[in-house]
Amino acid sequence: MFKLFSTSHIKAAKEVFPEKVGNKEWHLSQWSLDEIMKVKVVENSPDRASYKDDLTPYQDSVFSTLDKTLKGNCASLGCGCSNIEYQLATKPDNKVESMDCYDYENFMEDFSKETRDIPNIHFYKKNVLEIDESKKYDNIILNQLLYALNDKSLNNLLQKCSSILRDNGNIFIFCTSKSSPRSIFNSARKILLISFKIGNYKEFKPIGYMRSKKELERTFKENNFKFEKQESNLPISYKLFR
Repeated sequence: MFKLFSTSHIKAAKEVFPEKVGNKEWHLSQWSLDEIMKVKVVENSPDRASYKDDLTPYQDSVFSTLDKTLKGNCASLGCGCSNIEYQLATKPDNKVESMDCYDYENFMEDFSKETRDIPNIHFYKKNVLEIDESKKYDNIILNQLLYALNDKSLNNLLQKCSSILRDNGNIFIFCTSKSSPRSIFNSARKILLISFKIGNYKEFKPIGYMRSKKELERTFKENNFKFEKQESNLPISYKLFR
């Protein structure tokens, strides 16, 4: 596992805490949850992404993959704007009985109010490590979440998933791998811009962690999950555990 550097949130950070931007030590440290929350207030207002939005090509690939497989009730952890989840839960011929979407974003409360008359989708403003374990699910979706977690938090999340997943249930993983072209490109830029001080390191800050396929499979196995299959026909690979 090593840090995943990104330009994400830097523009908003210049507005929220300009005194930090440009400090090399800050740019080399991981975003804190408090920092992420503060910059997202700026990024999500007034034209924040929404479950109502059309799907991007990547989101459409994820939707198509899940649409072929999902049935029963589902939990999406770290769901973000939730447009994939909304499309899955509300399509006319779907087999999804219910979709519970969990994220710590403030707009989850707005989504909950807006969709209160739609019976099979529910939004919850919660840290995914703190969700109620009393409800059980047939499927858990982890789309672009694992990269944001360090090893301790990842193990805590998998223990949480184990407690809420029904027997023979599925966990669907969509995440960045160390070997993806985008990850290699960003890592190379990070080395050039920060380690060798060529260019402007102020563009970057670690947003998460990269793990290889083997590292992910080993971590899931240690938490008593079995790797079932992988597909690489998506912009970012898809893995299924149960």
